[in-house]
Amino acid sequence: MSAAGESFQILGAVAKPGVYKIGSASSLVEALAISGGPLQTADLAKVRLTRPTPKGVAAYELNVKGHLYSGEPLADMHLKSGDTITVPTSRAVDVGTVVTRIIGLTSIITAVSTLIIALND
Repeated sequence: MSAAGESFQILGAVAKPGVYKIGSASSLVEALAISGGPLQTADLAKVRLTRPTPKGVAAYELNVKGHLYSGEPLADMHLKSGDTITVPTSRAVDVGTVVTRIIGLTSIITAVSTLIIALND
């Protein structure tokens, strides 16, 4: 593969998942930036980089969150053609979303209750 055709893929909880040329980003952090950045639901503590090797596929789990927010060292690996970066979605519950859904359900229940009472009168 020529240098012009070398690319990597970024998937998961980023604004613009897709295939990018190696020249546009040379490191994992740069790849996150050119993909529009992580979504609010991204779990940056468990970013996965998979890389094809002659012996199979090598997989690395990297704590990008610790690096970006706490200055923890990160093996900010240089990207190679064929690399795939996967940014998982956090399993944490967003309290704001839950509250909004509960309020919505409460409104529906109130409306149905009002309708039932009106129909019985």
